[in-house]
Amino acid sequence: GNLFPELIVWLCTHFNDAGRSAQVAKVQAFFADNMDVMHTSYPTAAKYVLQKMGFDIDLYTRRDVGELTDAMKADLDLLIEESKKVL
Repeated sequence: GNLFPELIVWLCTHFNDAGRSAQVAKVQAFFADNMDVMHTSYPTAAKYVLQKMGFDIDLYTRRDVGELTDAMKADLDLLIEESKKVL
């Protein structure tokens, strides 16, 4: 939820809307299918995504979660693009 707060808000608003059940399933599948990417180097990954979405946030964390490599950043960049197609 920290990576795509707008999708979480939408899901919480519409989870019980029978007319949007297909969209709800699509949003749920997006999160389920991408958990590995979202949890790699968390919370740095979440901060990276929020930064790319325009939030004024740095990548510093209080605990060592490993480096966010260029390959991980590429995966997250792709995930950002995929998230725009979910709704």
